[in-house]
Parts: sequence; structure tokens; C-alpha cells
Amino acid sequence: MVVPGGEKKPGILRDQIIPAGTTVQLGTISYTRGKKLWMTTRVTYNASATDGITIRIYYTPIEELEDTSPLITEIPTFSAGSTVQETFNYSVPLNGKLRIEVQNNDENYDATLTIIFQMDTYNYGESETYTSYNLTAVS
Repeated sequence: MVVPGGEKKPGILRDQIIPAGTTVQLGTISYTRGKKLWMTTRVTYNASATDGITIRIYYTPIEELEDTSPLITEIPTFSAGSTVQETFNYSVPLNGKLRIEVQNNDENYDATLTIIFQMDTYNYGESETYTSYNLTAVS
């Protein structure tokens, strides 16, 4: 999905099962003139779970030169047997691509994740901005 700079359509993945003890890739966000990334997470944990999830977002300034350390690491609030929704925001480099991965830190129980991304961009008059959410469902 490509979003012109003036529009505010988010990238959404709903009800993704993150298997116990695994790390999954959720895709990428490509953008120009980025200012701030907003991320809303809604995580449902099993009542017997003992640990939550970690979200890592890696930055790529140009193709095939991805940072080895995450630009963003977020650990949403964990509460066994509950659904927890939170919104976070981060400053991002002006142009590039972000790759999203999620790790389920609980070795025994799956977690269910809905994740929403929204990119705020700078508007330089006639200059076009874009955001492309290339999100992939967990298989």
C-alpha cells in the first residue's frame, strides 16, 4: 500500500499469532521525508504465559545496507491472561526503509498481536512524500 504524504492511512496487521519461542518477520515500511513513526500494539497473552513479546525495527538507509542493531526496540507491557493495547512513537531518519520483527519471549504459549503503523512525514511544499507498508501476515 502506497500512501501519498497528505493522506493518513495506516498499515495494519490484525490478529497475528506469534508462535511460542519464535521470532517472525512482519515486513517493511519504505518512506521518504519521514518525521515520526507511530506504532499501536494490541497483544493478547495466554493466562499461563510467563513472558511477553519484543518488537525490533531495523533501519536501512539504502538497499542492502541494513543496520545490524535495531533502530527501535520496544517491549510492550506484559500481563498474563490479558489484552494490552499501547501506542508508541519514534523519531525516524528522513528517508529509508524499516524492517519489523517480533519475538515471542514465552517458550510455551503463543501471543496474538494486532499492530498498526502510521508514518508522519514532512511536507516541503511541492515535494512529494510517500509511505509504503509492505506488511506480511505470519504464516
